[in-house]
Amino acid sequence: MDYNFTNLKVGTLVELELLDLQNKPIKLKTIVEEVLDESSIRIFAPISKGKTFPIRLNQSLDLVTVRKEDSVHRFDILSCRCKVVDKLKDGTLSTLELVRTGEFSQIQRRNYFRLPLIKNIELLHDNKKYDMLTKDLSGNGIKGYVSTKLPAESEGVLFLDVGDSILELKYKVIECNPDPEHSYRYELRASFINIKGAQLSALLKFIFTKQSESIRKQMDLKDYVSILDSDQHYSDFFSMTNMEKLVRISPFFLWCVTFVEYAFFVNAFRETNMGLNLFFGQFTRNFRPELLTQASHLGFVALLLTFISFIFNLSYNHHSKNKIMIHYLLVVILAFVAIGVNVYFNS
Repeated sequence: MDYNFTNLKVGTLVELELLDLQNKPIKLKTIVEEVLDESSIRIFAPISKGKTFPIRLNQSLDLVTVRKEDSVHRFDILSCRCKVVDKLKDGTLSTLELVRTGEFSQIQRRNYFRLPLIKNIELLHDNKKYDMLTKDLSGNGIKGYVSTKLPAESEGVLFLDVGDSILELKYKVIECNPDPEHSYRYELRASFINIKGAQLSALLKFIFTKQSESIRKQMDLKDYVSILDSDQHYSDFFSMTNMEKLVRISPFFLWCVTFVEYAFFVNAFRETNMGLNLFFGQFTRNFRPELLTQASHLGFVALLLTFISFIFNLSYNHHSKNKIMIHYLLVVILAFVAIGVNVYFNS
């Protein structure tokens, strides 16, 4: 199948199927943080019961996602085998890097789209209207509560508001039993029948969107896009690896070197306790070329340290690098200014 991770987008909802600590199968949903290449992807660590679910390095799992056919109103459910190869923590956010170890294959499982949903909808059953309080919804059926017992195997139509339209979905009652916690209502479980492609597409789009919103809320990503687009997060420095800490604080050390460099640079043109001759009078008066040479030497040191920091930033910083790169660029420009002025006046 011609499908790989580059077909996914940042923010796409995916499901992980793996074994928990007791070797019991578990399904967890999360969202894509970054697509690295055709076989590598970075996802947010899934949340279970309000906490990050523990997943080990080198652990194998199945990743399940969906593909929408552009030519028809249809969603295909796809699955592939993956391995966890890296784990990162940036403040309160944890991410996992997955490498695909198998090809994507199509699976038949509309229950993948199961969504806990509390919503009032209307049923039309035997030409009578009933109100239903939904409990959960999937691409396969619906579960909720009604005030009247509906016979099993009977059929009806429900009206579901999915935002931009109202879907009329035919259903068949699987069971309708008294709710053990509330004697005044019945728990209804029904499956959809004769559902059209366009209806299924709209239904799955609605469920998919709501699931993504729920996952982001669990992760406390209230401003999800800005978090993904931000360059560096310094909120939890001590949760980083040692190399990442070194990368994050490298601009501070570079600016310290640059400060000392320009202390020599400025003093090369200073008149004793009288301010900068560069701006006041003839700056060649009391010119001290040895200080300018020292500033130039520190400029070379700054360039060397910036180059080393640049390599470390590329190797160990797995997040967006723009802000740190701007620091590096400014330090390099100032270093070249000091070196260039020294060459001009001391040549």
